[in-house]
Amino acid sequence: MLKKLKVEEKLFSKKVKNIISIDEVGRGCLAGPFWVGGLCFNISYFKKLKKIDIKDSKKLNFSKREKIFKLILKTKPKFKIIKYSNKTIDKYGISYCFNKAVLKLVKYFNPDMVLIDGKKIKFIKNKIKKVRFIIKGDEKTISIGAISIITKYLRDIYMIKISKQINNYFLDKNKGYGSKEHIKQLKIYGPSKIHRLSFIKNFYKP
Repeated sequence: MLKKLKVEEKLFSKKVKNIISIDEVGRGCLAGPFWVGGLCFNISYFKKLKKIDIKDSKKLNFSKREKIFKLILKTKPKFKIIKYSNKTIDKYGISYCFNKAVLKLVKYFNPDMVLIDGKKIKFIKNKIKKVRFIIKGDEKTISIGAISIITKYLRDIYMIKISKQINNYFLDKNKGYGSKEHIKQLKIYGPSKIHRLSFIKNFYKP
């Protein structure tokens, strides 16, 4: 826990008032939308958030993620999620969508500092003055971990609901990622209306 507190608390000690932490969900999926979430917070809210045992969302099963999501929700987080459909991804590419989402979130919240999970992106660095990229940020910071859990949980719920309409690909289990079962069904049935055609070229050829 102490390691996680360093990034945000160091910024607050430097008189930074408002921070937005950003993470993405669904980048490598074969099907479904790409979601980018942003959590805006100040030191007062952060004190509430750090009381929750927030862990990397990728290392949590659905029930544990749901439990932490509900605890986060009780703190009344100020967050926003930008969503891109599979068709938009096919048309513009995943990197374009992520960069555009980050700029939208920054414009919406107008924070003093931006924390982004992942490696440095030159385009974003040139557009935003106060930004810090943190590799494995969902493990190293509480705030990125929180928005990661929020975004992933809500997207998972969406994929579970959509699987009831599109039930040939086990989307309720794989959430659109390329599991063995998903790829097998894709080869049998071909793509659905929510598959990313630019992502399935190695698995499906019409």
